Order: sequence, then structure tokens, then C-alpha cells
Amino acid sequence: MSGNRAAIRYAKAVLQQAKEGGVVDTVFGDMQDVFNTIKANKELQHVLKSPLIKANDKKEALLNIFEDRSKEIKSLIGVLIDNQRTQLLTDVSRNFIDLYN
Repeated sequence: MSGNRAAIRYAKAVLQQAKEGGVVDTVFGDMQDVFNTIKANKELQHVLKSPLIKANDKKEALLNIFEDRSKEIKSLIGVLIDNQRTQLLTDVSRNFIDLYN
């Protein structure tokens, strides 16, 4: 696994939530989409890391981009926004994928 400890903790929490909800495979697919979408879009990477962009704007953008994803993904986005950790979304998704595999 790569990334910082916070990203690993978030990934483990989402995995646990997905297991409890019986939707691990669905969330895995969603996390792959999240990871690939962010990696392919430099502008989105900039938005996630920028301290100049308001949290509500980031949340709205992310929820629009990932509107068809599971409630676990939307919940993760909300938590990362609330904790001012949106820059970790790529690492969280990568760590989730590693944990799943």
C-alpha cells in the first residue's frame, strides 16, 4: 500500500463500511473509477489540492462527477470535505484498491 497513514485509515474505514453493507464489489468498481478519473484529469487534481477553491465548490464538483456512484463513495467525499482532506481522495482510492486485492 502506498500513501500516507490518513489515506490508509480512510480506505480501511470505507472497506469496512462496504463489507457491512454487502457492497464491497460495487465500491471496488467505484473506487477504480474514482482513481482513474482523477489520474486522467490534471484539472481535477488541481481542484482537489487547491486551498483557494472553497470546500462547498469541491464537494459540488465531486458529487456531480461521481453522481452515479455508491453512497459509500458519496459519504467518503463528504467526510474528506468536512475534514479538509480532499487532496487524499486519490490515495484513499488507491489504498482501497490495494486492500481489496
